[in-house]
Amino acid sequence: MDTYIKQILSYLEYLTDTYHWQITIHDFHHITGRFISAFSPYHIHNNPFCIQLKNTREVWDACICRQPSLLNKLTEPIQFGMCHCGVEEFILPISYKEKKIGFISVSGYRTNTDIALQKLTHISEKFQLNFPHMKKLYFDYLNPNVPSQTLVYTLMAPLVAMLEYLYVKQLDLYHELDIPTHDESSTFTKALLYLERYYRESISLKDLCDFCHCSCSYMSHIFKQRTGKNINEYINELRINEAKILLKSTSLSITDIALSLGFSSSNYFTKVFSSYCACSPTQFKKTNHPKNV
Repeated sequence: MDTYIKQILSYLEYLTDTYHWQITIHDFHHITGRFISAFSPYHIHNNPFCIQLKNTREVWDACICRQPSLLNKLTEPIQFGMCHCGVEEFILPISYKEKKIGFISVSGYRTNTDIALQKLTHISEKFQLNFPHMKKLYFDYLNPNVPSQTLVYTLMAPLVAMLEYLYVKQLDLYHELDIPTHDESSTFTKALLYLERYYRESISLKDLCDFCHCSCSYMSHIFKQRTGKNINEYINELRINEAKILLKSTSLSITDIALSLGFSSSNYFTKVFSSYCACSPTQFKKTNHPKNV
């Protein structure tokens, strides 16, 4: 199975490197199983416009809450539309026995700017965002050149099939091991949702367990079992993955990035980043930021 995961990740890297598509996987039924941390770079839209919006908790919560409804409304193998923040995207459902279990998004486009700016104005007023700044990010970082739907479907359909097969293999594994999946999967999925919402803040194990209505020992056990990592390691991976995006695509300082991602100081951020990436944030930015390449 490890080889199969590497094949999926290699295909994702090929698509993102070749076509520069912003691909995210929205998993409602534990499709990626114990390999969840390997797929964490594909859980979050990585353009600076979306990243800035996510820094407002209420906007991020609204986005998460809309996803199950969006999934239920999907009627075609691929659809193109606009999210509540004005970002346009392709959506491809992932299914198992006619049940929708998740979807893939190819996002980051802008074509209908009039409607998008109306949405952005509404969100800015509702959540007290800096509209001129958000408007600038919208035009600077969203792509007006939308690929053809035929091309996107042709290249993304194999990824959909691979994830559907992965889900089947995960079910087979749990059945073979006689693991009760329903309650445990629900708790684990709820934990992932909580962490993806709040990983930029100070999160304690107790906070997470209170949210999921379970004991700390139970949460630690299922998290280690399904990801191979403890919760702090998983949180740091989420933070470091976003840090790499910010270092590559924005002019934010190391201190600003560290504090925005929930690190107590830039020194601690540098220590954690270096342990994951084998280089400092400054070195990473120097090597990967477009202005320095």
